[in-house]
Amino acid sequence: MIFLALVFVFCPALVNEAARDVFGSLRSMDSTTILLFFEAGNFALLLGVTAGMAVLERRRIGDYGLPVNEIFGKNFWLGALLGLAEVSVLVGLITVFGGYSFGAFALHGAEVVRWGLVHLLLFLFVGLY
Repeated sequence: MIFLALVFVFCPALVNEAARDVFGSLRSMDSTTILLFFEAGNFALLLGVTAGMAVLERRRIGDYGLPVNEIFGKNFWLGALLGLAEVSVLVGLITVFGGYSFGAFALHGAEVVRWGLVHLLLFLFVGLY
């Protein structure tokens, strides 16, 4: 109950306040920046609350589901593969039913790689959170 109270009562407010402190106004941020900040912030706060609970319960933080020795282990790569497959099927089905068009390329060269890496980091935090 302590964990749930900390996560659901305090964490959203802390992340929102931090976003306002860092960026001033959330309206000035693009959607990718907003998502990356909130997913990373939520994960960091959740990890912090989990670490606090680990201290209170005299356990290792890895006992709660993210063991350090398995960071890039089999389950990580399986989850990454399943996440990529799920998003691919979803976009494919939306395209098949006329809800999405790939259109012309808006980015070229280094910008494609840059935004690809930003979204890779974003989805890593989505998965961790």
